[in-house]
Amino acid sequence: MAITTGGRLRRGLTLLFGGLLAGLVAVPAVVWLWLQWSDTAFVGYAHLRGQPLPSPQDLPALLEQTAADYEAARVTLHIGPYRAHGSRKILGAKLTTASVLDRISGLGRSGSPLIDLQDLWLARTGQLDVPWPPTIDRQQLQQTLARLRSTLERPPVPGTLGPDGKLIAGLPGLTVNAVQAAAQVEHGLRTDAEDLHLATTRIPPPSPVDAESYADGAGLQVLMYSFETHYRIRRHEWGRARNVEMAAAALNNAVLERRSA
Repeated sequence: MAITTGGRLRRGLTLLFGGLLAGLVAVPAVVWLWLQWSDTAFVGYAHLRGQPLPSPQDLPALLEQTAADYEAARVTLHIGPYRAHGSRKILGAKLTTASVLDRISGLGRSGSPLIDLQDLWLARTGQLDVPWPPTIDRQQLQQTLARLRSTLERPPVPGTLGPDGKLIAGLPGLTVNAVQAAAQVEHGLRTDAEDLHLATTRIPPPSPVDAESYADGAGLQVLMYSFETHYRIRRHEWGRARNVEMAAAALNNAVLERRSA
C-alpha cells in the first residue's frame, strides 16, 4: 500500500509540474500570437514623446500636432554676452511621421517573441516610450549659424592714447567656432533643449602703440590719410578759414588705418 501511494504521488506531481510547464510555454505563445493581429495591444500603454499612444484612428492627428509643436518651440542661443531666439524649424529640425509610423506599427511584430513580449511588459508597466528623433537639415543649420555669426561676431579693437596721454584699453573680439557650434546646436535639438550656450573664443586686442616709439618722429613719416582743398588768396584770403574747416570736417571721425607698404 505504501508503494502504491508513493507511485501515485509521484505521478501526480509529474502531471502537475508538466501542466505548469506547459502553461508557462502556452500562455506566452498565445499572447505573442495575439500581438500579431491586434492593433490595440499598446494603445493607452505605450507613450510617444510623453503622451499615451492613441487609437489608430486618432494617431495621425496626434503626430501632426506633436510635430508642429516641436518645430514651433523656441530655442535660445547664448553667444557670449548676446542671446538669439529662434524656432527649431529655423534651425533645420523637424519631425517626420513616416519613420515613427513604422516604429509604432512594428510594436509587438518584430518577429522575436522575446522582444515583443518584453515591449508589451514595458508598455503595460508604463516604461515604453516610442523614440521619435528629429531629422536635422545640416545645410540650413549652417546657414542660420552663419547669419548669426555675421551679426554677433566682432573684431578686436586696439587700445589708444587719450588726450591726456593715458592709455585707453582696447576691446577684445568675439568669434564662434562654426563646426563646434553646429554640433552643440544639433545635440540640443535632438535632446529637446531650450537653452544652448555656444562656445565662443575671445580674441585679445592688439597691443597699443607705444608713444615712445614716435619720440624721434620716425613713426610719423607714414601718410595715413589726406584731404586737399584749394582756397582763394585774394582779398585777404577770404576762403582760407572755410576751406581749412572743410578739410578738418573730412578727417573728423575717420578711421585712420595704416597703409601697407
